[in-house]
Amino acid sequence: MGLFLTRRPFLDKVTGGLLGVPVPTADNTSRYSIPRGILAATPIVLAYLPVGFALGILASQLSFTLPQATLFFGSSFSGSGQSIGLQMLQMGEPILAIWSVTVIINLRYFLMSSALIPSLRHWPLSRRYLFALLVTDELFALHSTQFKRAVPPPSYVFAASLTPLVAWTLGGVLGLLAGGMVADVRPLGFDFAVPAMFMALIVLQIENRRMVCLGILAAVLSVGLALTPFKAWGVMLASLFCATLGTVWERWKTK
Repeated sequence: MGLFLTRRPFLDKVTGGLLGVPVPTADNTSRYSIPRGILAATPIVLAYLPVGFALGILASQLSFTLPQATLFFGSSFSGSGQSIGLQMLQMGEPILAIWSVTVIINLRYFLMSSALIPSLRHWPLSRRYLFALLVTDELFALHSTQFKRAVPPPSYVFAASLTPLVAWTLGGVLGLLAGGMVADVRPLGFDFAVPAMFMALIVLQIENRRMVCLGILAAVLSVGLALTPFKAWGVMLASLFCATLGTVWERWKTK
């Protein structure tokens, strides 16, 4: 998603300035080495392994073979899209319907990659294409935080991007192999992995008291809305409200 947005004229009109472009390039190779890129992705890896494992068990129930599961998890890097896709397969939905739903779900990556690509204008086009293919919700949070300070070298960026993909694929394959031994993953508490990972990523992005206040407000609003008829939209409404409030607050403070 967002691959064609790698061209500069379109970016200037649609996404220029979203991350404070231009961003200085990081030259400290020791600080931005491949091992450090892998280490930066550790919180994401710790969440992707169990979630991939859970989806791998579901894939085993659908009689996926090992090559099919490896291709499925290695080429489609989208937890929500894959989860819904597997559930629709389980219900016997037609392939075209599954494809349409997953495309709509994954449209958010179009916006995420288009917001990050302006910081990588100095990269070759082919390298930007590959980077855009690897953008997920969690990696967007990681990279957007990093790119505001400086753009690390490609080796660091791709180490941080590819490590979660390897963990995701490994988790899915292990889940497939263990499918016959684990019938229900809910008692294992894997559903807590993703919220825990997002909490870790949020902590990394906190820069001032304003962000702390907005985060607490968003949490309170989402919990409060969960007790109303709007509970299905609680998280989204709380996020939109606090993001808008934060933007207005920041502009007011800079005046």
